Amino acid sequence: MVDIVAYIREVSNNDKEHPMTKRFIFLRDETGKLFFAKSRYKYITPRIELGYQELVDAIYDAIDKEVQESGGESTNEKNPYSEKTFEEMMSEARELWNEGLSKGKTEQIVSILTETFGKTIKFSEIQPEDKDKLNSALIEIHSIF
Repeated sequence: MVDIVAYIREVSNNDKEHPMTKRFIFLRDETGKLFFAKSRYKYITPRIELGYQELVDAIYDAIDKEVQESGGESTNEKNPYSEKTFEEMMSEARELWNEGLSKGKTEQIVSILTETFGKTIKFSEIQPEDKDKLNSALIEIHSIF
């Protein structure tokens, strides 16, 4: 998937006394006749000055505008669906288990593991080939906190 197809070029200010050119990223051709550029971000500005931070800011602004227009909400919370290694998941499982101990939620965690794996199982018994089930269990366990 491509988020942005952009056109980059220099634009002069047409000031004969103080001529200056700047590079811009065109994220949308508003006339549809000059160049090919498009974006999956509905509210992204048509052009920005060339620069990493400028591009990041434009994307964030476009996302915020879409959230505002659609009535949804955005968050900086960790995405539980992002791809993790088995080791990362096991580390997360240890943290969740310790949190469950401190908050009296171990029975709920054991219940989620039993339901997900179809048998009573400890985190330490989970094997790398069961990574998908472990991920599902972790997502469910996060929801109880």
